[in-house]
Amino acid sequence: MDANRNNLNMLHLKGMKNVLEGRRLQKLALEKRDSFLLAEGKNMEILGKLQIDLSQTKEELQKIRRKK
Repeated sequence: MDANRNNLNMLHLKGMKNVLEGRRLQKLALEKRDSFLLAEGKNMEILGKLQIDLSQTKEELQKIRRKK
């Protein structure tokens, strides 16, 4: 049970990191007027939010997204 809880905490932290990194990329993209970087930032932020809500790794979420 404790190992499962640690895993969930790690996924939550990684998700928060991805959300913050995505927001940072979006700010940078707005400064540079780079639409590709803006899209990458949005994608990273969304993946981070899904990672927090669904408790899955980024790779698992990308695999699910590719299937559809």
